[in-house]
Order: sequence, then structure tokens, then C-alpha cells
Amino acid sequence: EAHANLDREGLADRVEFIAAEGADGIRMQAKRGARFDFAFIDHSHRAEHVLSASRELPSVLNAGAAVAYHDFNDFRNLDAAYPGYGVIEGVEAAQEIVSLTFRGIYGCLGVYQYAADGRGTGGV
Repeated sequence: EAHANLDREGLADRVEFIAAEGADGIRMQAKRGARFDFAFIDHSHRAEHVLSASRELPSVLNAGAAVAYHDFNDFRNLDAAYPGYGVIEGVEAAQEIVSLTFRGIYGCLGVYQYAADGRGTGGV
């Protein structure tokens, strides 16, 4: 259905569908030499999955790129009754490794900016 919708709108040549685990998908793009100014992370709510995808971001992001984490402010991230939710935890762990500067919460997204120079300021 997505392919048909893109065809109908004349956008099929601008979208590539990739079926892969988050970090694997990013590594695939890095192998191709792809570079991006925006990343949307929404493949899993588990902290370890958010972290593993985030670790790979420097291989595909341009300096100053925006990174949006979906369901960032979902209450389940902070509720022990939902152990599968750890978006905030994963992002905080990623900040120890990847230069990400917090830019704000917009709807359900936590938005960060990637600093290729290694000088992210972290924070949430």
C-alpha cells in the first residue's frame, strides 16, 4: 500500500524501503556512503535498541543533523510496569557515546542535534 501511495503521488523514486533492525539498517546506509541531515528513531522502545541504533548515527549523520526519538515523552518510559519502554534511558546512554545536544520536546518527539565535533552538551 505504501508503494502504491508513493507511486500515485509521484514520489516512488524518492523513498527506499529497508527492512532491518535499526542499527543494522544504519550500518547498511553507512556502507553505501549515505549521509543525512535528519534521523527519525522509532524502531523499538527498548533502551538497548535505542542505544544500539544511536551508536551507529555518527556513521551517517552530517554535522548539525537533527535526531528525533519517537515516544520520547511517553509515560511508560518512566513506569516500572512497562519494562519494554526505555526510550529516554537509551537516549541518555547514547549521550555518553554520541555528541547529542537536547533541543526540545515536540509532541511525542525528543529532538537532539548531532555535533560531529564531539562537543554535544547532553541533557534532558
